[in-house]
Amino acid sequence: MRLVLLSIMCAILIQFSANAQEYYKLYFAAEGIYKVTGQELADAGIPISQIQPQTIQLFSDGQNILPYSTAEPEPQLQEVAILVEDGGDGQFDPQDYLQFYGQSLHRFEWDADAGDYRFRSSPYDTLACYWLRWNAAPGKRSAQKNGSPVSGGAILRDTFTDRLRLEKDRFNPIKSGLIWSWNLFGQNNTFEHSFELSGVAGAEGLATARLLFLDVYYNPYPPGMISVRVNTALMGTATGNHTITAPVPIYEGANTVQAEYFPSDPADTLEQSGFDWLELLYPRYTGLAGNEMKIFIAPTSGIFHTKYRSGGDPAAIFDVTDPFNVRHIFTDNDSLFEDTLTAEHKVYWLNRENFAHSVASIQPGQRNIFSPADGADYLIITRRQTEPLMQPLKAHREAYNNFAVKIVAVEDIFEEFGFGRADPTAIRNFIKFAHANWNPQPQYVLLAGNGYYDYRNLSGEYPVNWVPAFEISGNDDISSRAVDDFYVDLSFTDEPGFPPFPQPFENDFIPGLREDHSEHGKVDDPEAISQNFNNIDPQIPIGRFPADTPEELAALAEKTIRSEVNYQPGLWRLSALLIADDEFRGPGSGNEFFHLEQSENLASNEFPSELRIYKLHEREYPFAGNEKPAATRQLINWFNLGNRIAMFYGHGNDEQWTHENLLNVQRDMVSIRNDDKLCFFGGASSLYKFDDRRGGILQNLLKREKSGLTATLTANRPAFAFQSDIFFRRFFSRLFGDAGGFAGKAVMLAKISGTDNQKRHLLGDPALNLSLPAERVHVTAITPDTLKARSLAQISGYVDNPAAGDSLLVEVREPGKIKSIPPPSFLTSYEATGGALFRGCVPLNNGQFTFQFVVSGDVPADSAAARGKLHAYIWNGLNEGMGFVNSLPVGGSVSGTGDVTPPQITLTVTGGDTVGRDAYLIAQIFDESGVNLSRFQNHYPLLFIDGNYQDTLNPGDFFYYQEGSYQSGTLRYPLPYLSAGSHTLTLKAHDTYNNAASDSISFVTGITPPPGYLPDQISLAQNYPNPFNPETAIPFSVSGSSRYRVRLEVFNLLGQKVRTLLNEIVLAGEYEARWDGRDQRGNPVASGLYIYRLRVSSHFPEVSGQRGGIYQQARKMLLIR
Repeated sequence: MRLVLLSIMCAILIQFSANAQEYYKLYFAAEGIYKVTGQELADAGIPISQIQPQTIQLFSDGQNILPYSTAEPEPQLQEVAILVEDGGDGQFDPQDYLQFYGQSLHRFEWDADAGDYRFRSSPYDTLACYWLRWNAAPGKRSAQKNGSPVSGGAILRDTFTDRLRLEKDRFNPIKSGLIWSWNLFGQNNTFEHSFELSGVAGAEGLATARLLFLDVYYNPYPPGMISVRVNTALMGTATGNHTITAPVPIYEGANTVQAEYFPSDPADTLEQSGFDWLELLYPRYTGLAGNEMKIFIAPTSGIFHTKYRSGGDPAAIFDVTDPFNVRHIFTDNDSLFEDTLTAEHKVYWLNRENFAHSVASIQPGQRNIFSPADGADYLIITRRQTEPLMQPLKAHREAYNNFAVKIVAVEDIFEEFGFGRADPTAIRNFIKFAHANWNPQPQYVLLAGNGYYDYRNLSGEYPVNWVPAFEISGNDDISSRAVDDFYVDLSFTDEPGFPPFPQPFENDFIPGLREDHSEHGKVDDPEAISQNFNNIDPQIPIGRFPADTPEELAALAEKTIRSEVNYQPGLWRLSALLIADDEFRGPGSGNEFFHLEQSENLASNEFPSELRIYKLHEREYPFAGNEKPAATRQLINWFNLGNRIAMFYGHGNDEQWTHENLLNVQRDMVSIRNDDKLCFFGGASSLYKFDDRRGGILQNLLKREKSGLTATLTANRPAFAFQSDIFFRRFFSRLFGDAGGFAGKAVMLAKISGTDNQKRHLLGDPALNLSLPAERVHVTAITPDTLKARSLAQISGYVDNPAAGDSLLVEVREPGKIKSIPPPSFLTSYEATGGALFRGCVPLNNGQFTFQFVVSGDVPADSAAARGKLHAYIWNGLNEGMGFVNSLPVGGSVSGTGDVTPPQITLTVTGGDTVGRDAYLIAQIFDESGVNLSRFQNHYPLLFIDGNYQDTLNPGDFFYYQEGSYQSGTLRYPLPYLSAGSHTLTLKAHDTYNNAASDSISFVTGITPPPGYLPDQISLAQNYPNPFNPETAIPFSVSGSSRYRVRLEVFNLLGQKVRTLLNEIVLAGEYEARWDGRDQRGNPVASGLYIYRLRVSSHFPEVSGQRGGIYQQARKMLLIR
């Protein structure tokens, strides 16, 4: 599927080294003899009249994936011997040509270590890339070799062992790693593929079949049994990840391979087991059959005397043993040639005369793009089209941090270090080059754009892999993972290692405990396998903007800037929100207290005492069925209040937190409105699988333009609770310690060897600074020395810098309730979040301040030993400051009846007669003794919606006293999502003597779903070609401004589903899906008429009980076999 961006950046800034050299790149897929004519070069824009034929040069790096280990030498371009035909006139004319032997990325070649031929392939690309230049130096030409038979006594060898690899990468059920299966078993448990053999010289071959089992974390079923047959002869049976090797019958012409799956449980329909590939070694005659043929000869000595032709067209013979020095073998015999072998392997290529492949494309290229004399503190790697979008962030880092900043196009990295191919290791090699040569060396690396697991866009869903992620393969979705840290491990060696911690039998993923299937075998493909990547040691802080569009990328950069210089000032800048799962996996008993224990430990030991902490411990809230809606309401309240940092401990995934559904992407995102109070979020679970463009809670909050999150730090695959706890304790300790507040540096310092840490990605700017304010506010006097219920308290102090501002915000918080915890928790109790005794604006006079307030009557009389807290915040437009007191004596009471007059409340709603979804409730409250914000009793403000007195809201944390007052204040509360129509809000408030009053307001909402909630329009075009065989394209488009759930399916005329082509959340745009005429299991379907249907619905199908609309269209197509 191809995504066509509706707006493309036109201004592209490309900076090359002064020593950059001009080349042209030749791209092609298949191995063989290629011919490039002068006319083809001219069509590519090359002035061929300027080409001196004797200087034409062609280069290749060997067409292998780049070595992962830095201990291996990096490949270099080497010149390839070619044939140039210029007609003898010394000019390169349109009819002239160059001819060469091209290696493909997927081929058999000699493996000296194994002493045999092995199949080599690339999981990253489909096209090989050769480099062409001219007029720089004399070119290297193919030598000729006489192969005329001269040894009359030589034995004729007219057969050899040919090699065939049958493989199609179609399915990646875990959407992770580099392992793709040809088919998947599940609802259809059979697989069959037909293939042709020619020149067969025997009745038997040796076949090797590769079977896969890609485990999913929550799968309760062990793998089933798979049997494999070639030409109906049983090769063998196996379970899990295995290869089966056995002799098989072979035939000239048609042959078949079949596989059948026998599930371990009849209920197992999960699509995880599959047939991967078949390799066949078989005897074949050396005579050319067809257009071309490759002959493999094992190491031997003597005369190789063979028949290369028996009738038919003349054939050309090439010795391609050394692909850089191909030799053309000529012979005066029209059917035989010979070669002298000296204990070496040989590879020959037979080619029908006048047959040659054409390259797929000819593109301009550059070498020596990057200068070793360059330098940058801060490196941004992005796509060429998005370079202009990173200019504001570049300017910000230069001014704010005094960094030298360089923006580098990832295309240039692939050009220089990937030799024209999008091999992700090229990114590591570039950073390694910059670190070794540049002054200054890169200190931070930002990958500006999302990266996906599907490098080759095999699924059709990822036409632009903005800045590829580095995928590590495993046999399940725990060990398989994306690891950006690989790019900044500049001394990585892929020696097998082991994590420093045992993997506990702990499950942090919602669907439940999984069975351990490790005994069923490991995937043994050679590319980036998990056990060779246990030890990755990042040496430079790295982060990523996981943007799927240029618009998202620009928004993420702008949010980063705003969070550091254009933030909304307030006490929220001192706040941290801690969220902890309860001990249950739903209603009933449970003993998983470690989430709460870890959260409390973080607050007590790693967070600075200056932080203003809110604790959302789910165990404090009651069940309502299987959920805890009161906890959800409080979480949304506190998130909307604003927090500098939020941290979640518990079970969760992209779309739901905790078994009790604490936060749900479909239900709750529309109610989260923290405006410009941008938050840094840490999650000790797998909460954001960024590399498959999956929609989710964190993705929604991170990619909002003006609210939500500024960065996230969480795992992209299932992670383990205890390793997560160790990491985050180290992270926050370093963040507020030797990392100096820089998020990326703290992440790097917190990571230690082990695969669990590799899964944690900083999705945000690595230079984002979370330091607490530097200016200081001091408290000098508190009267009385113990804050007693209903007493008039007075607090005085000063600021270090009188120019820091004209006023400050102050909160005096009561001690929280002490909550007990039963065994087996090692904690016996903890202090919950206390309410406020005062929160408001205090004037400054020459840097001095004094303010008063009446202490809430709810402060317990017997809590004289309890300690409250004070936090102060000041800001002057440029700098911010803070002050705190962590031990305010609170407790006891004063005698007397005092105030008996209830508060005065006036309510308004912003937005006029018909309010929108961004409306606020404004409450003006006056009382001579002040408003009760304490949490010790139920006398804090309560908000009721439409007479619902059960699901109440506590908006008290949004209340602030007016400057210089403790009697009059304002509550500004963001309305939750309400359906369109009439509504009534009732606010009840108490004063500090617990006199109650309430006020109500009615209004009409014209609330429509959030922008882009439903698509504006969908369009399903006619497939092409139609009729078709074997493949067709299906164009469609979705108009709107958001993400949508898209499902594209194929049905037969009986209404039975044949294939699901797409079932994903996608961005609005133009797409093209392809159907290869196969069913869901990869089996060919019969000729006939088929129906394809497109269904598009909201990304958020339910909001406040309202179901989003579903748009659908259908068409017919004809398959003719």
